[in-house]
Amino acid sequence: MIFEKTALGRSALSDKSIAMTMQQRTALIMLDGKRSQHEVLTSTSAVGVSTEDINHLVSAGFVIDVSATIPAPLSALPIGASNRFAAIPDPEAQARFSKAYLIATRLTSALGLRGFRLNLAVEGAGSLQDLLALASKIENAVGPENFKELYDALH
Repeated sequence: MIFEKTALGRSALSDKSIAMTMQQRTALIMLDGKRSQHEVLTSTSAVGVSTEDINHLVSAGFVIDVSATIPAPLSALPIGASNRFAAIPDPEAQARFSKAYLIATRLTSALGLRGFRLNLAVEGAGSLQDLLALASKIENAVGPENFKELYDALH
């Protein structure tokens, strides 16, 4: 798995008042969306970072698993296997989804525990249509003024 910091995770690094162990803070720094979980655990083993530390960062909303959004090469699929990425959307829709996804993740992660389930739903969104389906819930949670940026990205 490959984890990347959320907006909440980036702010947690600068906000020293958020309770976090040294191992969790080290893992948060290392989880940059490029290194795999195994690489991070291997390179931080000297300071005692464990899988539990990374699991804590995930459950707190500081990092998200971005490896699920990276499609496997078509040549890696077994013959006859279905590929959920086979229908490649047009580049404009993909760009809108990418922009809207980042905004929606930032908005819902800023809600803290109050928006935890909504944030999980946003992180599970795999298409522009998924985000559109969550739009009214996000607007209700963050308010119309904060939602405007997401609305513009979705439309």
